[in-house]
Amino acid sequence: MKSADHKAKLDELLKLPAETEWVEFKEARSNLDSDDLGKYFVALCNEANLKGESAGWLVLGVQDKPRKVVLEALNNCIAHQDYSRQARIIVVEKTDRLIFENAGSFFEGSLEDYLFRDRIPRHYRNRLLAEAMVSLDMIDALTGDKAQYIRNRAFDDAHYKKMILDYLAEYGSASRADVDRLLKGKLSDVLTPQQQVVKVKNLLAAMSRKDKTIVNHGSKKKPEWRARK
Repeated sequence: MKSADHKAKLDELLKLPAETEWVEFKEARSNLDSDDLGKYFVALCNEANLKGESAGWLVLGVQDKPRKVVLEALNNCIAHQDYSRQARIIVVEKTDRLIFENAGSFFEGSLEDYLFRDRIPRHYRNRLLAEAMVSLDMIDALTGDKAQYIRNRAFDDAHYKKMILDYLAEYGSASRADVDRLLKGKLSDVLTPQQQVVKVKNLLAAMSRKDKTIVNHGSKKKPEWRARK
Protein backbone atom coordinates (compact mmCIF):
# COMPACT_ATOMS: atom_id res chain seq x y z
CA MET A 1 0.00 0.00 0.00
CA LYS A 2 1.43 3.39 -1.05
CA SER A 3 1.68 6.43 1.23
CA ALA A 4 -1.30 8.05 -0.50
CA ASP A 5 -3.31 4.88 0.02
CA HIS A 6 -2.34 4.79 3.70
CA LYS A 7 -3.50 8.40 4.12
CA ALA A 8 -6.78 7.71 2.33
CA LYS A 9 -7.40 4.65 4.52
CA LEU A 10 -6.54 6.60 7.68
CA ASP A 11 -8.96 9.38 6.70
CA GLU A 12 -11.65 6.75 6.10
CA LEU A 13 -11.09 5.16 9.53
CA LEU A 14 -11.05 8.50 11.34
CA LYS A 15 -14.48 9.31 9.90
CA LEU A 16 -15.97 6.37 11.79
CA PRO A 17 -18.14 7.59 14.72
CA ALA A 18 -16.52 5.01 17.02
CA GLU A 19 -14.60 1.75 17.05
CA THR A 20 -15.95 -1.36 15.37
CA GLU A 21 -15.17 -5.03 15.97
CA TRP A 22 -12.27 -4.80 13.49
CA VAL A 23 -11.12 -1.19 14.06
CA GLU A 24 -9.62 -0.01 17.34
CA PHE A 25 -8.20 3.40 18.25
CA LYS A 26 -5.39 3.72 20.79
CA GLU A 27 -3.99 6.97 22.16
CA ALA A 28 -0.72 5.14 22.98
CA ARG A 29 0.76 7.75 25.31
CA SER A 30 3.18 5.10 26.59
CA ASN A 31 4.79 2.05 25.05
CA LEU A 32 2.40 -0.81 24.42
CA ASP A 33 3.34 -4.27 25.66
CA SER A 34 4.26 -6.61 22.78
CA ASP A 35 2.01 -9.34 24.19
CA ASP A 36 -0.94 -6.95 24.31
CA LEU A 37 -0.24 -5.81 20.75
CA GLY A 38 -0.21 -9.41 19.60
CA LYS A 39 -3.56 -10.07 21.29
CA TYR A 40 -5.05 -6.94 19.74
CA PHE A 41 -3.88 -7.97 16.27
CA VAL A 42 -5.21 -11.52 16.61
CA ALA A 43 -8.57 -10.36 17.97
CA LEU A 44 -8.97 -7.66 15.31
CA CYS A 45 -8.05 -10.03 12.48
CA ASN A 46 -10.45 -12.68 13.77
CA GLU A 47 -13.28 -10.17 13.99
CA ALA A 48 -12.49 -8.83 10.51
CA ASN A 49 -12.62 -12.38 9.14
CA LEU A 50 -15.96 -13.06 10.86
CA LYS A 51 -17.42 -9.82 9.50
CA GLY A 52 -16.12 -10.38 5.97
CA GLU A 53 -13.66 -7.48 6.15
CA SER A 54 -10.34 -7.62 4.31
CA ALA A 55 -8.29 -6.54 7.35
CA GLY A 56 -8.40 -5.43 10.95
CA TRP A 57 -6.96 -2.04 11.94
CA LEU A 58 -5.24 -0.80 15.09
CA VAL A 59 -4.89 2.99 14.77
CA LEU A 60 -2.39 4.53 17.19
CA GLY A 61 -2.40 8.14 18.36
CA VAL A 62 -6.21 8.44 18.37
CA GLN A 63 -8.29 8.45 21.53
CA ASP A 64 -11.63 6.70 21.12
CA LYS A 65 -13.52 7.08 24.39
CA PRO A 66 -14.34 10.81 24.16
CA ARG A 67 -15.78 10.29 20.67
CA LYS A 68 -18.07 7.55 21.92
CA VAL A 69 -19.04 9.36 25.10
CA VAL A 70 -19.91 12.60 23.30
CA LEU A 71 -22.03 10.81 20.68
CA GLU A 72 -23.80 8.68 23.28
CA ALA A 73 -24.60 11.67 25.47
CA LEU A 74 -25.85 13.79 22.57
CA ASN A 75 -27.94 11.01 21.03
CA ASN A 76 -29.55 10.21 24.37
CA CYS A 77 -30.41 13.89 24.83
CA ILE A 78 -32.11 13.83 21.42
CA ALA A 79 -33.99 10.58 22.11
CA HIS A 80 -35.27 11.55 25.57
CA GLN A 81 -35.95 15.27 25.15
CA ASP A 82 -39.43 16.46 26.20
CA TYR A 83 -40.32 18.17 22.91
CA SER A 84 -43.64 19.48 24.28
CA ARG A 85 -41.58 22.15 26.07
CA GLN A 86 -40.27 23.46 22.73
CA ALA A 87 -36.79 23.82 24.23
CA ARG A 88 -33.34 23.43 22.73
CA ILE A 89 -30.73 20.81 23.57
CA ILE A 90 -27.78 22.73 25.00
CA VAL A 91 -24.15 21.64 24.89
CA VAL A 92 -21.73 23.75 26.95
CA GLU A 93 -18.02 23.26 26.34
CA LYS A 94 -15.75 23.75 29.36
CA THR A 95 -11.98 23.43 29.41
CA ASP A 96 -12.18 20.04 31.13
CA ARG A 97 -15.67 18.73 30.31
CA LEU A 98 -18.81 18.96 28.19
CA ILE A 99 -22.21 19.63 29.76
CA PHE A 100 -25.33 18.31 28.00
CA GLU A 101 -28.76 19.60 28.93
CA ASN A 102 -32.16 18.61 27.56
CA ALA A 103 -35.66 19.57 28.62
CA GLY A 104 -37.79 17.36 30.86
CA SER A 105 -37.36 15.07 33.82
CA PHE A 106 -37.07 11.28 33.83
CA PHE A 107 -40.07 9.86 32.02
CA GLU A 108 -40.30 7.02 34.54
CA GLY A 109 -38.91 7.19 38.06
CA SER A 110 -36.06 9.37 39.35
CA LEU A 111 -32.31 9.61 38.88
CA GLU A 112 -31.77 7.63 42.09
CA ASP A 113 -33.88 4.76 40.71
CA TYR A 114 -31.47 4.30 37.83
CA LEU A 115 -28.26 4.89 39.77
CA PHE A 116 -28.96 2.83 42.88
CA ARG A 117 -31.97 0.59 42.23
CA ASP A 118 -31.17 -0.82 38.77
CA ARG A 119 -34.35 0.67 37.31
CA ILE A 120 -35.10 -0.34 33.71
CA PRO A 121 -37.50 1.92 31.76
CA ARG A 122 -40.58 0.15 30.39
CA HIS A 123 -41.80 3.01 28.19
CA TYR A 124 -40.20 5.76 26.12
CA ARG A 125 -41.23 9.37 25.84
CA ASN A 126 -40.47 9.53 22.10
CA ARG A 127 -40.90 5.93 20.96
CA LEU A 128 -41.00 6.55 17.19
CA LEU A 129 -37.96 8.82 17.34
CA ALA A 130 -36.07 6.31 19.49
CA GLU A 131 -36.92 3.43 17.13
CA ALA A 132 -35.67 5.48 14.18
CA MET A 133 -32.42 6.21 16.02
CA VAL A 134 -32.00 2.50 16.82
CA SER A 135 -32.41 1.64 13.13
CA LEU A 136 -29.61 4.12 12.33
CA ASP A 137 -27.38 2.63 15.08
CA MET A 138 -27.39 5.93 16.93
CA ILE A 139 -28.53 4.38 20.24
CA ASP A 140 -28.81 0.89 21.66
CA ALA A 141 -31.85 -1.32 21.05
CA LEU A 142 -34.89 -0.49 23.16
CA THR A 143 -35.74 -3.99 24.31
CA GLY A 144 -36.53 -3.34 27.93
CA ASP A 145 -35.20 -6.88 28.35
CA LYS A 146 -33.95 -7.34 31.90
CA ALA A 147 -31.82 -10.36 30.97
CA GLN A 148 -30.04 -8.37 28.26
CA TYR A 149 -29.60 -5.48 30.67
CA ILE A 150 -27.92 -7.78 33.18
CA ARG A 151 -25.68 -9.28 30.48
CA ASN A 152 -24.62 -5.81 29.39
CA ARG A 153 -23.99 -4.63 32.94
CA ALA A 154 -22.37 -7.91 34.02
CA PHE A 155 -20.73 -7.72 37.45
CA ASP A 156 -18.60 -5.23 39.31
CA ASP A 157 -14.85 -5.61 39.72
CA ALA A 158 -15.16 -7.02 43.23
CA HIS A 159 -17.02 -10.04 41.84
CA TYR A 160 -14.32 -10.78 39.27
CA LYS A 161 -11.55 -10.34 41.83
CA LYS A 162 -13.25 -12.82 44.14
CA MET A 163 -13.52 -15.32 41.30
CA ILE A 164 -9.78 -15.02 40.67
CA LEU A 165 -8.92 -15.37 44.37
CA ASP A 166 -11.22 -18.40 44.69
CA TYR A 167 -9.47 -19.97 41.69
CA LEU A 168 -6.06 -19.35 43.26
CA ALA A 169 -7.22 -20.82 46.56
CA GLU A 170 -8.37 -23.95 44.72
CA TYR A 171 -5.51 -24.42 42.25
CA GLY A 172 -2.60 -22.50 43.77
CA SER A 173 -1.62 -20.45 40.72
CA ALA A 174 -2.98 -19.14 37.43
CA SER A 175 -1.50 -18.02 34.13
CA ARG A 176 -3.01 -15.19 32.11
CA ALA A 177 -4.65 -17.83 29.89
CA ASP A 178 -6.18 -19.45 32.99
CA VAL A 179 -7.67 -16.12 34.07
CA ASP A 180 -9.00 -15.47 30.55
CA ARG A 181 -10.72 -18.87 30.54
CA LEU A 182 -12.09 -18.26 34.03
CA LEU A 183 -13.74 -14.97 33.05
CA LYS A 184 -14.76 -15.99 29.53
CA GLY A 185 -18.47 -15.35 29.02
CA LYS A 186 -18.76 -13.50 32.32
CA LEU A 187 -17.62 -10.02 31.29
CA SER A 188 -20.12 -7.47 30.00
CA ASP A 189 -21.53 -8.15 26.52
CA VAL A 190 -21.00 -4.50 25.60
CA LEU A 191 -17.21 -4.92 25.73
CA THR A 192 -15.45 -5.77 22.49
CA PRO A 193 -12.88 -8.62 22.55
CA GLN A 194 -10.10 -6.03 22.70
CA GLN A 195 -11.78 -4.22 25.58
CA GLN A 196 -12.16 -7.52 27.44
CA VAL A 197 -8.40 -8.10 27.08
CA VAL A 198 -7.74 -4.70 28.64
CA LYS A 199 -10.39 -5.28 31.33
CA VAL A 200 -8.68 -8.45 32.56
CA LYS A 201 -5.26 -6.79 32.43
CA ASN A 202 -6.54 -3.89 34.56
CA LEU A 203 -8.15 -6.28 37.06
CA LEU A 204 -4.89 -8.16 37.57
CA ALA A 205 -2.91 -4.92 37.82
CA ALA A 206 -5.30 -3.56 40.45
CA MET A 207 -5.17 -6.78 42.48
CA SER A 208 -1.36 -6.80 42.32
CA ARG A 209 -0.50 -3.13 42.83
CA LYS A 210 -3.44 -1.58 44.68
CA ASP A 211 -5.16 -4.40 46.55
CA LYS A 212 -1.92 -6.37 47.00
CA THR A 213 -3.90 -9.62 47.05
CA ILE A 214 -1.92 -11.40 44.33
CA VAL A 215 1.71 -11.57 43.27
CA ASN A 216 3.36 -12.58 39.99
CA HIS A 217 5.85 -15.43 40.48
CA GLY A 218 6.52 -15.63 36.74
CA SER A 219 7.70 -13.09 34.19
CA LYS A 220 5.94 -10.15 32.57
CA LYS A 221 5.43 -12.12 29.37
CA LYS A 222 4.49 -15.36 31.14
CA PRO A 223 2.92 -14.40 34.47
CA GLU A 224 2.15 -16.95 37.17
CA TRP A 225 -0.30 -15.36 39.57
CA ARG A 226 -0.55 -16.58 43.17
CA ALA A 227 -2.43 -15.28 46.19
CA ARG A 228 -0.27 -13.09 48.39
CA LYS A 229 0.33 -14.67 51.81
